[in-house]
Amino acid sequence: MNQQPVILCVDDEAHNLSLLEALLVPRGYKTLLANDGKSALIMLRSEQVDLVLLDVMMPGMDGFEVCRRIKADRATCHIPVLFITSLDDSAVEIRGLDLGAADYLVKPFVPAVLQARVQTHLALKAHRDRMEELAEERAKQLVHADRLSTLGTLAAGIAHEINTPLFYIICFAQVLLSDIQKLTSQMTSTETSEATLRDAWQLFIEKDADVPVKIAEGANRIRVIMESMRKFSCQGQVGKAPVSLDDCIENALTLCHNELKYHVTVHKEVAADLEPVMANGQQMEQVFVNLFKNAADAMDKKKKGTLTITLCRENDFIRCTVEDNGPGIHPQQLDMIWEPFFSTKDAETGTGLGLSVSRGIIKDHQGRIWAENREQGEGARFVVELPVKNNQQNDFVE
Repeated sequence: MNQQPVILCVDDEAHNLSLLEALLVPRGYKTLLANDGKSALIMLRSEQVDLVLLDVMMPGMDGFEVCRRIKADRATCHIPVLFITSLDDSAVEIRGLDLGAADYLVKPFVPAVLQARVQTHLALKAHRDRMEELAEERAKQLVHADRLSTLGTLAAGIAHEINTPLFYIICFAQVLLSDIQKLTSQMTSTETSEATLRDAWQLFIEKDADVPVKIAEGANRIRVIMESMRKFSCQGQVGKAPVSLDDCIENALTLCHNELKYHVTVHKEVAADLEPVMANGQQMEQVFVNLFKNAADAMDKKKKGTLTITLCRENDFIRCTVEDNGPGIHPQQLDMIWEPFFSTKDAETGTGLGLSVSRGIIKDHQGRIWAENREQGEGARFVVELPVKNNQQNDFVE
């Protein structure tokens, strides 16, 4: 809530607005006045409002419709609405409360009662806002904890992924250094003929010409892995931006490469010209790392597994399907797997937070994620859907 609470008063009668202003301003509240529903909705879009005092009977758009639109819009649904009306009818009161109003006051009202109810609902909103802030901060902490835990379980594989190109870089560098030393020795020797020196140069070029390329390839492989680790492990980017889900999947596969390469074949199918989604790219990578790692853990390491990733557009959503040919998910656990700390693995392998955190991330992006078993017991399927853009129907103001 603002330091000075802002109250929007909506009434088609000017004297009613003047009365509300006279009762509220001396108590330290900032008042905004609107004489019809449409003006009130416009003000809600441009001002940060803490409480709405709303008349029911107004020409054009009545108070019920205004309340419905306030509660239907994600940007304003948290604002408490207090109906103030001359309609002393329980059916009308019930209708207002059903639409999401926090309270109902009948005209003529006692000023002290109005002031007390305003104070109560502002205090409740301030408390609720604080609880939501704490919940959001806790959710961020859980997301980061899951990221670090996932990196911890992948650490051995990531170290191997780095050590392999590093080993080749060292070997090629040693070979190149040895050959340069031999060539230098021949060049500085007074006993080396011009023909011998020419042959030595030719041999050096033929043998070592591609060594710098191989060193550069190994170094670039390390750079890619380290960049993926850096992006994945940091506290997190702020907000959302246009993101390619294909890029997120590729970065996740880089982090999971060692988990997959020995016993899993990855098939990826991406539809052409897919639009980006508005998302936090780091969090999207986290979702896919969790899905890929779970699939790798589920598939039998004694026989070849298959991980199939498809990315396509379904109406206004980008859909990613992740399928494995493991044993599938026990039907009784299809709902349980999304619960925090539920895990079929031992404590060293997983925390049980991965899927719960992933569901929270997707929900925060106005998307959906669900799990199901493939046909004829051929493994599990996880589906992620994210909106291509904000397609939420919004009739806030016509």
